[in-house]
Amino acid sequence: MNLYTVPFYRSSPFLRIIIPFVAGIMFQWTANLPLVISGTISLLASVGVIVPSFLPEKQQYSLLVLRGASLNLLIAGCACAILSIHDSRNDSQSFTQTYVPGDQYLLVINEPLSERPGSFKTTASVKCIYSGDRIRRANGNFLVYFDKIPANKTLRYGDIIYTSELPGLVSATGNPAAFDFREYCFLQGINHQLFLRNGKFGVLPGRETSRLKLLIFSLRERIVTTIAANIPGTREAGLAQALLIGYKDNLDRDLIQSYSNTGVVHVVAISGLHLGLIYAILVLFTGRLARNRFGKWVQLSLILIGVWLFTLLAGASASVVRSAVMFTCIAIGNALSRRSSVYNSLAASAFLLLTYNPFWLWDTGFQLSYAAVLSIIVYQKTVTNLIYPSNKLLLILWKSCSVTISAQILTTPVTIFYFHQFPVFFLFTNLVAIPLSGIILLGEILLCCTNWIPAVGHLIGKLIAYLIRLMNFCVELADSLPNASWQPLQIDRYQYLLLFVFIGLLSGWLMFRNRACLMPAVATLLMILSIRLYSFESASRQYRFIVYNVPKTTAIDYLAGRNCLFVADSGLIKDEAARKRLVA
Repeated sequence: MNLYTVPFYRSSPFLRIIIPFVAGIMFQWTANLPLVISGTISLLASVGVIVPSFLPEKQQYSLLVLRGASLNLLIAGCACAILSIHDSRNDSQSFTQTYVPGDQYLLVINEPLSERPGSFKTTASVKCIYSGDRIRRANGNFLVYFDKIPANKTLRYGDIIYTSELPGLVSATGNPAAFDFREYCFLQGINHQLFLRNGKFGVLPGRETSRLKLLIFSLRERIVTTIAANIPGTREAGLAQALLIGYKDNLDRDLIQSYSNTGVVHVVAISGLHLGLIYAILVLFTGRLARNRFGKWVQLSLILIGVWLFTLLAGASASVVRSAVMFTCIAIGNALSRRSSVYNSLAASAFLLLTYNPFWLWDTGFQLSYAAVLSIIVYQKTVTNLIYPSNKLLLILWKSCSVTISAQILTTPVTIFYFHQFPVFFLFTNLVAIPLSGIILLGEILLCCTNWIPAVGHLIGKLIAYLIRLMNFCVELADSLPNASWQPLQIDRYQYLLLFVFIGLLSGWLMFRNRACLMPAVATLLMILSIRLYSFESASRQYRFIVYNVPKTTAIDYLAGRNCLFVADSGLIKDEAARKRLVA
């Protein structure tokens, strides 16, 4: 008897949708087509999808290729339209296009103020613009800085302020290969920045708030206070706040650099790792419910409630919500069918998120989360099967190693492209940091639940502080070792994309014994090497004089070919972390 196996791509419809959808977003970002053009393309493509349905069956079969191409074009066209709608460059009511210097405008504070060395910082949305007797609607988001004086501490989320101060565009350092803060803010929907000196603005009575946001900010403030009161040590409390709710105002800068250098910065950036742990625990404790038809829906309900309660507890930031949507789709996919494709669930979550905000495609956290989860799904079984220790303890240890190694395969291009480094000791640090951070996370949840009993809260806080010190010690020890990370590593966008293509083709050849993947893999590798050789050749012929944009500090590079002479103030030369921030 011949058994028919459903092809992989047919069992994952969202995987077929997400590819042209992402391609459409990337094309629109480059071409910036007017909405009418992308809408027309989508309309014409829909004709190519619908019309063949009314033709005789034989003609339908002959037009399958045309229909498939039209469907992909329709999806890409819709993606172009969605990005065009979200793009502030195409908004006729954007603040940039409606504001005239001298006009007064209203801003609504979007979040509680965060304290900086010389100011208070927050984000705010434009409500409207007053021009004489006329009121004009306007859209836009601002970075707003206030003088660091006691009076400004009373400003809260939802307060409405008015001012006529001239805002500026978000500034970038302009330093070569440096982090582009202006582009980062643009992708977050923020185009302007404003420093409001005392007396240059006023506060209107009343507030514009959302009940959900009020609840989230109230919970966040209570958690920050609880952690600070029960966990001794400013470094430990700051890291605990970041680990549980992503609150980074109290993080030690040198400590976070050590976590970045050793490949475990995801531990202190609330992300898919934390939601994955919560999801795994919920699946473990509700596993027995899935044995019958009714029980699996009870299990799904409990998992979704648990995941979204933690999302709310963690402040419902964009990175946490993205991870929650991802695991929600995976949980629903598993409940609908035992043979459901996890790739389909993953693609469905990405499609939903990018439909809501297509600019998340360029978010580093979005790329890292999906790269890590996809990498584990694809490679973990293969990596685990490479070694099979007879000792149970060694087997558990090896399975933990296999997860870390698997996750690193697809996250390596992301790490090199965005952070310009590769952590050499990632295996050791992840083996230590991930289990410890999981215990710390559960301990913090327990602390928040038992805080009303002071003695219990202080005891749990001391245990958490001890575990954090242990984790910090291991991470800083690894960072102090010679060649703890290879840096600086520079690749351009083309090499970044080609690395993923190369990894995919090489995996097809090695894992699935598909010989057709070998030659394209070699060709892709040659393309990457050619780009590298060209960049090396260009660098060998360069003569550059670079004056870095560093406030109140002198920093100059003299470049002649591959040789560099760095001249700077003594304070900058001694501060290694500050030097790295020049180009990272």
